[in-house]
Amino acid sequence: MELQPNTATKVAMTAIFLHNYLQKSTSSRCVYYTVGMFDSESTQDGDGTPGFWRQHTCSFQLHNLPGVPRRTTASAQAISDEFAEYFVSPQGELSFQHDK
Repeated sequence: MELQPNTATKVAMTAIFLHNYLQKSTSSRCVYYTVGMFDSESTQDGDGTPGFWRQHTCSFQLHNLPGVPRRTTASAQAISDEFAEYFVSPQGELSFQHDK
């Protein structure tokens, strides 16, 4: 789906707002997701554990959609590079990102 930048920003911000609300809302937290629903990875050895969502088959699963190869625009690549540089800089790095 192609959107104008302003519209894409509104869609993304709305999705983030809804996600945050569902995570914080006491009444919906257990309904939104439960322990074991999503794939997880051990912080000790990096072993992955598949979530139980993989056991359910539905007609609307996204993995049934065909892939559409596209090249990123130069501006999108520039933004990605800017984020990458920020998160490895002393200003943007997180205290745990180099722990293994």
